[in-house]
Amino acid sequence: MRTEKLPNGGVGFISIVVLGLMTTLMIAIPADEINTKQTENITVIEVPGINNLIISDLKLNSITLIWSKPPESAHVTIFKIYVDETLIDTLDGSSNTYTITRLRPGNWYNFHVDACNTSGKCSIGGSRAGASTLTLQEATEAIIMKVDNLTSSGVLNEVQGGSLIRNLAAIYQFDNMNSKTTITQLQGAINNINSLIANGVLSQESGQTLIDATNNVIGNI
Repeated sequence: MRTEKLPNGGVGFISIVVLGLMTTLMIAIPADEINTKQTENITVIEVPGINNLIISDLKLNSITLIWSKPPESAHVTIFKIYVDETLIDTLDGSSNTYTITRLRPGNWYNFHVDACNTSGKCSIGGSRAGASTLTLQEATEAIIMKVDNLTSSGVLNEVQGGSLIRNLAAIYQFDNMNSKTTITQLQGAINNINSLIANGVLSQESGQTLIDATNNVIGNI
């Protein structure tokens, strides 16, 4: 049996050999059925709705991605997360946020998210975005701004806030100082914060936020 290519009109020609004789049959196939079969063979799909990949919560060694969910009609079952074109994780299709960790401070990274549907077909390229993690100086500046806000709002007095800021500002001299000295000064800031918490000047929540942020800086020196 030999099947000829189907023309656009949707009519197929099938040649059949019977007892050494060849005969040709015309079989009418609806054009929309042909189109459906052709669509099923496509391996690259456009997944609607994943067109605004957003970078949020930049830190020293992590970046959080947020994207819009595609409509239910896309039948997305998984998302694939890429960093610099390398697949790093696969998420359930109900997800729309992901935090990438273990990044290096002050480095630029490119991200994209692909979606795969129930048939296992995936979009290629996905939504793309790029961003740089914070440098040590930027991360420290963010902590200093928090301390400054606490001071200006009256939570800390100027003496307490100034003392913390002087300790935290040590990171700006990191390039010209011994790292051990810088770390010692930052640890001094943590000790001061703990004292403020113990004396009821800082709430446990505010103080712990500053301590965690400072420890993060120390861990990357």
